[in-house]
Amino acid sequence: MDKIAHGCPLLTSLSVKGCNLLTNQALSSIGSRCKHLKTLNCSKCYCITSIVAIADGCPNLEELILTDCQYITEESMFTLDKCEKLKFLDVFGCRYVTDNLLKYVEDFPALEELQLGMNKIMDQSHALKELQTTKPSLRIVQTRQGRVVDNPIGALDASAGGTPITPQNSSALRSLLRDLKEIEKNPLPLVSALPLENTMFVWHCNLKGPGTCFTRRFSFILTHCRLENTPYAGAIFHIQLTFPSTYPSTPPSATILTQLPHPHVHNDKICLDILSDFQTYFEENKTGPRTRGWSSAYTVQTILLQLQAFLMEYKENSEGRPLDQYLSKIPQAIKTANQFSCPTCSHRPGQTWPPFHVRYYLSLCMLFLIMLC
Repeated sequence: MDKIAHGCPLLTSLSVKGCNLLTNQALSSIGSRCKHLKTLNCSKCYCITSIVAIADGCPNLEELILTDCQYITEESMFTLDKCEKLKFLDVFGCRYVTDNLLKYVEDFPALEELQLGMNKIMDQSHALKELQTTKPSLRIVQTRQGRVVDNPIGALDASAGGTPITPQNSSALRSLLRDLKEIEKNPLPLVSALPLENTMFVWHCNLKGPGTCFTRRFSFILTHCRLENTPYAGAIFHIQLTFPSTYPSTPPSATILTQLPHPHVHNDKICLDILSDFQTYFEENKTGPRTRGWSSAYTVQTILLQLQAFLMEYKENSEGRPLDQYLSKIPQAIKTANQFSCPTCSHRPGQTWPPFHVRYYLSLCMLFLIMLC
């Protein structure tokens, strides 16, 4: 890199993407020699910890890409205010970026676009809202779980039709964002859930019946989760949760998008008292309380746990219908469910969406190895 910097002092564009052994010394060479540099791509340069040399030595820099430069310190990024022509900054995957950088971004005079994601921005709504107020022309793009949210302050949708954030739904949106973080941090066994790309108020979920081998090896976990001895082994059932603008004061509704023979499932509705469908669909008295079992303290994680335990546990319904009426339909229902293609999301046969969390299965494998020892 030192040879390139010395030999090409008029260089205006440079990409060192994927040069994972590149160090701060290489950036010092670039900063000291390449004064005309306008574009620099340092994506996946894992040995870089500081970009002070670039900020000090490249006054004409307009575009800086630091995608997945995990160890660059936030303090070194503060010096980018010296690059008065900087228009584009990508810090996706820079794990040390916090709300503090957003405050310094206000002083970047020419910045037009900021790429975020996989950072330590804890209080996103407040920090981003403040930045949006001080720099209304700045385009903010944030990536979450493979989904790109363009200008997350003003463009988060409340419905598939693109309803913007309002005082009426902002509280629900904040609650759903917290719930999403909880699910990402603590994934559930054999459950996956994510909001759709164009709205936070409609989530798609998958419930998976544990197979025989899985049940035998991890029975101690499944017993705790009340999932053992289920007749739905190997099935993946696709469910849609629709949240009202008054969530969590009022509960969501649930729609089963795949056939699920169960004593407490009628057509595509679930007779569970924490769901809004319990009253509007199942109870005759529609003037009473919204539901019997709902609490505003419940989260999406709570709903998923209740659905999993309720649907995978098999008991006779209150009408006393024999179980064989449902059990005889399960083999075909499993086959149909596993061949289901969702018209709304990317869920397909062999391509589950939302995907089941890899970290959960790794933890189960670790527990199994501990048992073997």
